[in-house]
Amino acid sequence: MSVAGGAIPASAKALGEQAYLKAALRMDNNLRKLDKIIHLSNDGYEVLRKGALQKLDDILANAEARITFWGKRVITAEGYKGQYSLNSLFRKIINLAIERCEKENLTPVERLNGIRISEKISEFYEKTPIKNRNFLTRFFVSLRKIFSDLFLHVNSINYAEKMLKKYPNMGNPEKLSSISVDRFKNPNSIKDFFSAYSEQKYIDTFGKEATGLGTHYTNQIGTISESNKIIVSEYSIRNLAN
Repeated sequence: MSVAGGAIPASAKALGEQAYLKAALRMDNNLRKLDKIIHLSNDGYEVLRKGALQKLDDILANAEARITFWGKRVITAEGYKGQYSLNSLFRKIINLAIERCEKENLTPVERLNGIRISEKISEFYEKTPIKNRNFLTRFFVSLRKIFSDLFLHVNSINYAEKMLKKYPNMGNPEKLSSISVDRFKNPNSIKDFFSAYSEQKYIDTFGKEATGLGTHYTNQIGTISESNKIIVSEYSIRNLAN
């Protein structure tokens, strides 16, 4: 028994495939259980990926962000109790986007879900500036930034090492390290990974027609420099999904 892209854990076989997925995606209307649908472990990721992006997209469509007195950016959502760390959501989703981009197993609908999720996360950060907060809250935000920067450093190093191993001819390590830090600082990077195709995947999906502008293809709006993946416009992906 399997789920698109991976096998169901043995402990779940008795439930049946659909029942297991339904149970995995059920959150009991509690945002603190978001980890259940954006889980990245080897035995959970492939199983939970089916339906997870759509579920998260639906939740964030009716969500808001705020900064607590203790300097933590959190999201709350209509119809759900509790709250969830915005920084944690960003880190998990960008890692998931990179993972799925490298595996090249995103459907057009999942890509659109990911793009909307990326835009929502960026919007949440824009709507939670700290400049007008009281002194204590700004102080706590500064403390949290120390730990956030540590996670950023670890994530960017892991990403740079992974890219250098897979694409050894894509540039020098120092440049890639700088690019990696920028990736993990910028929520808009999520959108790039959900919109990116390898050249072969692009040709298989859209055809080989080029614009005549060097290496740029008709639907291309950019490139992920460290992997040379082609970033495709949302409009083009939307046409695939329709």
